[in-house]
Formats: sequence, C-alpha cells, structure tokens
Amino acid sequence: MAFNEREPKETKQIYWADGADGVLEQNPIVGQFSNELRELYNQQVYESRVIYARFAWSGVKTNSPHFEQSLFCRSSVRSLP
Repeated sequence: MAFNEREPKETKQIYWADGADGVLEQNPIVGQFSNELRELYNQQVYESRVIYARFAWSGVKTNSPHFEQSLFCRSSVRSLP
C-alpha cells in the first residue's frame, strides 16, 4: 500500500481486500493521516459477529515503518466496576 504525501490531511477512506479470497470489504477503513501516523478504523463481520478494527502505520517517513492492527468485539468490552 502506498500513501500520497501531497494529499490533504482530511478524512481518508481505503477499501481493503481480503488476502485469502481477494474479496473487497464492504465498509471502507476511515481515518486521518498526519506526518508520522496513519490511523484508520472500521467495522467488519467475522464469524457472523460485528467486530471493530483499528489499523495504524507509524514511522512512515523512516526506513523501518511499523504496522499495527487491533480487532475487538463489542461483547468482549467490559466496563470497570
């Protein structure tokens, strides 16, 4: 995936394709780009459950950028007492 540094820093949308079957996700991942961080979010269906996903790219202007992906399900989120 490539990022265009000349794009304005407003909200971005990226449509992700599943590497296993090549199917394009129905919901785009949405977020913003800053100088050193690209952070995007979306909802996906996994095993018939809606999950939330966070995708982050940091150090994008270095020789060793870093990618993170976090997934969580609403039913697994608990409030503190």
